Amino acid sequence: MHPPDASRVMSGPPATGSLRKQTRPKEPTVKVFACGELVPGCETVFQGESEEEILEQVAVHARGDHGMHDVPEEVVDRIRSRITERADV
Repeated sequence: MHPPDASRVMSGPPATGSLRKQTRPKEPTVKVFACGELVPGCETVFQGESEEEILEQVAVHARGDHGMHDVPEEVVDRIRSRITERADV
């Protein structure tokens, strides 16, 4: 008689339930952009649920605080690349 193949031997109690990975509920997040990332010295920080919400806030801020009547597409691209996500506390 041969010893059992180690790769086929299972230890511990038999598996029960689903084999799908158990995941915790995802924590709510908020998107964030700090204007100082592009305009040194500006301390304004924007938060929103989406990039579009952030961009709307930035457009109002750029017009009122930085005198930009239009935000050029290359600046919008730079803003998008610097929007981060963090846990919403």
